[in-house]
Amino acid sequence: MARPKSPPMIIITRAVYVLDLTPNEKFVLSNIGNVITSGGIYQFDNEWITTFTKVSKRQVSTIIRTLVTKGFISIELIYREGTKEVLKRVLKLTARGMEVCN
Repeated sequence: MARPKSPPMIIITRAVYVLDLTPNEKFVLSNIGNVITSGGIYQFDNEWITTFTKVSKRQVSTIIRTLVTKGFISIELIYREGTKEVLKRVLKLTARGMEVCN
């Protein structure tokens, strides 16, 4: 399956100044914000984010979990009908995330 294309990477200034995030968390949040604010749906898997950020899948899981815990993003899991098989994971900006990424 081909990966969706992300718009050119632009580090959102407000995301850079959020002091309670690590550089990798800021980078991933900026990427999520770029895709969403340009009208896309962010449904990249951890493997793609790993390639993009050059960190391990475990670190990507930690980054995503931290962004959820700190209230910047939410996760919506789409399941195969009638099963518990996850078809895709959609990351969405919360109100706090939109405030930082707009």
